Amino acid sequence: MIGAWFYTTLWLLLNGLRGLRLLRWRIEGLEHIPASGGVVMISNHVHWLDIPVHGTLMPFNRRPRWVAKAELLDSLFGKLFLRTYMLPIRRGQRDLAALDAGVAELRRGSQVLIYPEGTRSRDGVLRKGKPGALLLAAESGCPLLPMAITGTEHGLRGVLRRQEIILRIGPAFPAPVPQGAQITLRSMTAHTAEMMRPIAALLPPERRGPYGGQPAERPTDARAVERST
Repeated sequence: MIGAWFYTTLWLLLNGLRGLRLLRWRIEGLEHIPASGGVVMISNHVHWLDIPVHGTLMPFNRRPRWVAKAELLDSLFGKLFLRTYMLPIRRGQRDLAALDAGVAELRRGSQVLIYPEGTRSRDGVLRKGKPGALLLAAESGCPLLPMAITGTEHGLRGVLRRQEIILRIGPAFPAPVPQGAQITLRSMTAHTAEMMRPIAALLPPERRGPYGGQPAERPTDARAVERST
């Protein structure tokens, strides 16, 4: 209960500061957010500010649940803000319980936000993605919604200087792997790249990292592989 209250208060406060133009945070592509139903939101990750910016700019009735490292719950911010809206995952492990929890939330119609790079990019350049978001979308049958955030790389100093932060949203698309399909480890890399390119397309060219070139040929292999994040 305290997490929901804290989120609501913070959402109203930060959007009030946006209305007064004290925060230059803006969002583009709101029309791409599905009006209802579960959706896997995928975004680049640059700074811890990405979390409050995403939470503030998303419509309140489509507020997301975050897939984030379990250690965040040890902090005061995590206990107040994230506990209600966070799906903790143990990094570096095949956390099937976290995957199952995410799929259950999506099937209930929730919005699950995951940073598929798995960690922050200190220089703002998109890093190689991990397949967790792809598996969530494939197993739940929910679409992927690409996002890209710029401006948070300046940190709190940038916020105090009123530097602009932009969250861009692209069109939702189905998981490159059909629901229930089984794929090999070899083809997983290609499917993950296919998932990451819509994020890269929303970023400036110099920040697209390994996804700035031409799309690779879509894999057709469908042999079984054990689920892995």
